[in-house]
Order: sequence, then C-alpha cells, then structure tokens
Amino acid sequence: MIYVLHLVFHLLASTVNPIDNNVFEKHRNVERTMTKQFDRTKHRHVIENQFCYICETQVGVKSKHCSLCNKCVSDFDHHCKWLNNCVGGKNYRWFIGSMLTALVQSLTIMATSLAELVALYMPSSHCIHNRQSYNNNTTLMVNETTSNETIGDCKLNIINREYVIEGHIRTGWWATLSTIFGTSTIAFILLTHLCGFHIFLKCIGIYKSSKIKHFFLTSNSWDNVSGLSSLLLARLDAGINEFTISGLNTETIVQECIRFDTKLKRVKFNHVKNVEFEMNRLQLKPIVIDTASHLKTTVYLGKILSESGRISLEKCFHQRVPRHLVSKLQKGESIILENGTIIKPENVMDPDQPSKRFILFENNDSILLNNLERTPIIRDFLSKCNCMIHFTRDQFLEQSEYKSFLNKYESSYHLLLTESNSSLCNHSAHRFQLQLNLVDQQLFPILKEQIVTNNPITGDNKNIIHCQAGMRYQLVPHVNDQEQLISFDRLPEFDLTNQRNSLIHKDGTTRPGIDESLESLQKKQKELPINNGPEYPEFIFLGTASSVSLAIRNVPSILVRLSPKDSILLDCGESTYSQLLRFYGKEEIREIMNSLKLIFISHHHSDHHMGFVELVDKHYQFTNQKLFAILPPMVSKFLHSKSHCFDSLHNLQNKYEYSVNRYFDFKKTPLLQKRLPTIQKLTLIPVSHCVSAYGISIQTDSGFRFVYSGDTEPCDSLVENGKDCDLLIHESTVEDGLQHFARTHFHSTMSEAIEVGRLMNARFTILTHFSQRYGKLPFITERQRIKLETDKSYGLAFDNMKINAKQFERLPLMYDTLRCMYAKHLDNMEYRSQMYKRKYDNGKRY
Repeated sequence: MIYVLHLVFHLLASTVNPIDNNVFEKHRNVERTMTKQFDRTKHRHVIENQFCYICETQVGVKSKHCSLCNKCVSDFDHHCKWLNNCVGGKNYRWFIGSMLTALVQSLTIMATSLAELVALYMPSSHCIHNRQSYNNNTTLMVNETTSNETIGDCKLNIINREYVIEGHIRTGWWATLSTIFGTSTIAFILLTHLCGFHIFLKCIGIYKSSKIKHFFLTSNSWDNVSGLSSLLLARLDAGINEFTISGLNTETIVQECIRFDTKLKRVKFNHVKNVEFEMNRLQLKPIVIDTASHLKTTVYLGKILSESGRISLEKCFHQRVPRHLVSKLQKGESIILENGTIIKPENVMDPDQPSKRFILFENNDSILLNNLERTPIIRDFLSKCNCMIHFTRDQFLEQSEYKSFLNKYESSYHLLLTESNSSLCNHSAHRFQLQLNLVDQQLFPILKEQIVTNNPITGDNKNIIHCQAGMRYQLVPHVNDQEQLISFDRLPEFDLTNQRNSLIHKDGTTRPGIDESLESLQKKQKELPINNGPEYPEFIFLGTASSVSLAIRNVPSILVRLSPKDSILLDCGESTYSQLLRFYGKEEIREIMNSLKLIFISHHHSDHHMGFVELVDKHYQFTNQKLFAILPPMVSKFLHSKSHCFDSLHNLQNKYEYSVNRYFDFKKTPLLQKRLPTIQKLTLIPVSHCVSAYGISIQTDSGFRFVYSGDTEPCDSLVENGKDCDLLIHESTVEDGLQHFARTHFHSTMSEAIEVGRLMNARFTILTHFSQRYGKLPFITERQRIKLETDKSYGLAFDNMKINAKQFERLPLMYDTLRCMYAKHLDNMEYRSQMYKRKYDNGKRY
C-alpha cells in the first residue's frame, strides 16, 4: 500500500508542471519559438521588476527562472534531477508526499531486514525447538498407512536438507540481508535529513519568498513604526505569518500597531531585546543609550565578517573549464585541460572579502553625539567604522557639534537620511501618470514632485552622502563592481519627461493600436458638449487601493477642495502627505495645508488612518493652527490613551481637535461651521462594515451634494441618505466573481456598487478602493463594459486623478483606450479571474 501511494506521489510530483501562470498562458496562446538568449550586457538579472527577459512576460513575485527547464517556476524551490522536474508551488505537496512515503518504505525495509538478521543468529536451542516442531508437524501430514521405516527416512531427509541450507546458503543469505539493511539505513538517514530540512524551511517561512524577515527599531517614535501594520499585511498576504522585531518595549508597540486589524493577530511575533543578531556573515549588536528628556534609543553596531574568495563560475566559463572539473577546483585541486593548460584554484577564484563595520543610529536631539563618544564600546567602534547611517534632521546637521563629528570621522562614509532628502520620488507613479496624461490631460495632470537625480553627493566631502529614493549603497560591493558603492540600478531607466517613452513596455515592445485609440478618444472628447457647471467641489484621489499600498495605488485618501480656501480630507491612509506633496509639489503644498480644515476617518482599519499623525503634524508646522477631525472611537482612544507608548505622540493632542463619529452633529459644532462656511449640510451615515463604520454626505452652499461610502457592503442606510445626490464615491473592492469573499469581509463588488448608485439615483458614481490584485486597471465584465459605454453613469478612480462636476462625462470615455494601453495586464486579470472563480467555487470557499 505504501509503495502504491509513493508511486502516485512520485508521478504527480514529476508530471505536474510548476510553470508560472503568466508564462503558461503565454505559451498556450502564442506558439513557442526558439529559446531567447539572455544578454547580460543589457540586464544584470534574468528577472527584474517581476519581468522575465527570457520568457518575455510579467511573472509573479515568487517566481524564478530555471536554467535547466528553461521556464519561470512559481514559488521556485529547486530543480530535482530525480524527478526530472522543478519543484515549485504547484507540485511541492506531491514532492513532500513522495519523500515521506519513501521515508516510511525505507524504515519498513530497514526494520524487516534487521529482524531477519536477528532471527538468523538466534540461539541453537531455539532453532532445535523449531526444527522438532517442524518435524512433528511434517509427521502428522504423512499417510497413516506409511511404514515406520518410511516415516523415519522422511524425517532424516528433512533434517539433512535443513542442514544443507544452513551450511551452503546461510552465508549468502546473511550478505543479502546485510546489504539490504545497510542500503535502507543510508536511505532512511538521507531522507530524514531531507524531510527535516524542508519542514524546517517551511516552518521559518523561507520557502515563501520574503524580503523583510527582521525589523529593528532605533526608538519608539511613531515615524518609525507607523508603517508596521501595512508591512505585516503585505507579508500576511504572501503567506508569511512570522515576524521578528528587535527594540525597546516591542510588545506594547506591536499590540498597539495591530489592534486595528484583527487578521494581524494570526502573525507570530518573536520579540528580541538587546541580543546580538547573527545571520550568515552579518553580526548586529544593539546598544541602548540615553537621549534628551530621559528617552532612550538603540544604536546598532554592525559587522560583516571577512570571507575567503570562492570559485567563480564566470571565470571558469571564460577559461573553458568543464563542469565536472569545477568540483576539483572547489576542493583546492589543480586541473589540466585537454589543451594542456593547467588551471589552479587561484586562477578562477574571486578576491577575498574583507571585514566591514557600520553603525546605525537615530539622532533627534543635541546630546546623542556626545553620548556616543562617551560610551567606550561605541567610541572604539567609531574609529574602525567604514560606514555610518544617520537618521537625523536638517536642523541638527547645521549645528557645529554635528559638523565636527562628521569631520572627525571623515574617512568613513556618512549616509544621511533627513526630512529634506528626495525620498518621495516614485518612478512607477510618474510613469503611470504620464501614460494617463496622454489619455486625458485634464483629469491626470503631470505630477509636480521634483524628480530624483542620481547625484547624492553634495559638498567637498565625497564621503557625506544625502540618500535618495531608490539609491543602493553596497557596503560589500559585488566582486565585479568593487568601486561601485552607490548605484541606482533598481530604478527603471526611462525619461520621465518623455510621454511617448512611457508607452514602451519594459521588454522594449510597443503597445499595438494605442495611437489609433488615443486619436479616437480625442475626437470623442472634443465632441462633448460644453459644461458650464461649477468648478468646485474638486476631488483629488490620493489613494484608491485597499488594505496595502502598491507602487501606483496608495491606500484610501481623497482630498475635496470645496473652494480655493476650504478643503476636507476623506480618510487618511499611510503616506497621504507624501501623495499631496507629489501632486502639488513644494511650491503649492503650503497653500493646500492652509486650506485643509477637516479630516474624516470612516472607520478604524489601519489602511484608512495611518497617515493621520504625520498629516496633523505637517499641517501644524505650516499653519500653526489646529485641525478638526471626525474619528472612530478606537482611533481617538488610541491617540489619547496610548500616546505614552510612542515618543512623538506626546504633543499631538495640542495640534488638532476632534469629535467621535457616533456623537458628531454638524449643527452642534459651531467651530466647524465657522471654519467651513461652504458646507451647508454634513451628515454621517452608519454603514455595514465594522463597529462604528460611517459614510458621509455633504451638501455645499452651491447645492452640490456628494456621498462617500467608506468601506461597506451594500446597505439601505447609505441608499436612503444619498437619494438624488450629484456624486457617489463608493468602494468596489473585488470583482463580481468574488461575491462570497465580499460578503465575508463586508465589502462590495463592482456590480453591487453600481447598483447602489442606481438605487440612489446618483447622477454619477466613481468606484474606488480596489483590491491590490488588480493593479493598474480593475477587471470589469463585458456586461459592465457595455453599460459603461451606453449609460456613462460611472467611472473608475485612479491615484492622482483630479475631477469636478464639469468633467464627469470624460471619465467613462477613456476605458476603451485604457484597455488597449493595458492589454497585457487585462489578459492576466482575465486569467486570474477564472482561477479565482474555480478557487472560490461560486462562493462555497474563500
């Protein structure tokens, strides 16, 4: 039975194709041609930015290209020569089953052969007893009519035959059993090691690809931990539920950061306090020192151990060393090639990697540098340090003490991270906005954020580096790039000022039919009747994703400009201020901050309010005035009762005023009425999502009324309070095929959101809050597309989209052009849609 089960598992593991879904779809729809050769002069890696340059298609985050199978494998583990197949996510379970059944088989064979060996060497008395019993049993089988003499002859023959077996065959039988036992024992040991290793990898999460496994805190500042919940959500979506965090008071910090998302309770946290960390060649030692106001911070002393040079396969290739001889070079042996050339290990070996030291610290006061040099272990470390990473502020860099510190250790590299660094640039967002600007210049203006340049070194000291977004500093550079310490190779190389270049795919191909589609769209836009409606309110979508932000979609946030001097913010997800700065630039951000009077937080989930603290702080810096906020009970309680847990929240209460949503009444809030004279009526609407979740309805003095749903499933209260509104902004998290998922998580599908707008008799509906699985363009059905072309009563939201009542009719026109522009993306979405439908089985499974 075990053998049959092992055979089934082995066949499944060797026949199931673990190829990446996108590559499989491409090979199924397009005839496969000759394998493309990878050109390392153009690209450093086969897969960059999730695009495989050999398969020539976008692949998953966890996919890798196997050189032996010549295909991208989803959740790549290794290539198994015994299976003649790659082991990946699709056949990993069968591979494990094959190993476990083989392990049981080897254990069974080992135990059986051992029992036979023991029986072979049992005491002679026991053997005689067995022989007598056998003889007696044999006698009983003889016919009664047989003579006693005949019976005696039979007994003698049987006994003699047994002695013949013992004499002539016993040695061969012993050798056979010993061979079987030894082989099965070796197989059992190897299989046990292999199974244990894979179970270990599975338990610690290495099988699932993840880039961040450990989180080190320098201090309990809110700026340092506000992004923790989104990081954990992203890891949880990737199937990783274990996380290590090191710092001071980490248990309380984690408890407060994850309190707003119940599914984060599934994460297992490993809290490390002042314990040296070691991984591969890296050693990290935390040192706690005092700062101003009796606060503490953690300084990390890092050391990368030296390493002897290894055999370079690239050098072996250039020296024409056969693969089977590389192992001899790795053992330190010299080899002789067929042409008589002697290759020594040092001829094909990379240079030795010396030991490197670095220090990382956060400096937010004037006494930290003095305390660094007063601590003996840190003082000795500074003199031998190769690199220093400073988390500090510009005001401290101007102090004479800080300048003296930099000059004193001028031989070390100083990586400076301050609030004025070009740390906001998102090349993907710029590229995406350029593409959308070609579609409609009114709805998608060019972003005004300053683009990062690749010149981080300023001043006379070239060792002082002002870090920038996307910059990579290699403390231990690649052996082929010993002099290249700073690189920007992770950034896409394209001209952000050239719109036509933004339409070229990452693989260099163009988008078929895009020019004709853009020309047709422009004709439709010119044929639109002139709309003399009001310019305000104006809606700027700063975030249109759900749960976790993407490169081109941030978590929920909408700026509503009621007039040039009055603005409100609907939800405030993480990096909302960065989005404002990206859209308006440094020249206009002060004007926007002065106009902002109200922040409305729809509910307590972290993706809707984690940018609140930063925005309130920035608003107070610009205006020196208090903001007014409508907050859920959990958020207000957290900000007021838990401020002692985070260093930077102590003074936050002096920078804003608030009202809890369940008790808010606009008519009884004269302060808000005075600050926002353009609002005639403001109503909070309870919605069906979580405890104390509310939508909002606002009517301006011009008579324009808009409704924002927040997160909700379709509910009657929203429909009743939003009757005959001019604009409905409704969440549309998932597609229609995932209706059971939407019900389970209290969200809405696209059709449900459109139906709410119809029941509400809303003039226009904008769909937002899309799941991160959709990326550039949400997937809509053919029926919805036809309705969009004929009815033109709804449109899709994008980050950095600016729209008012005069422009509603422009939004539905652009969908066909967007389908042409993102055809590859939609093909993947259609395939994934079918896969999700099979997975969820029409709502029976989620």
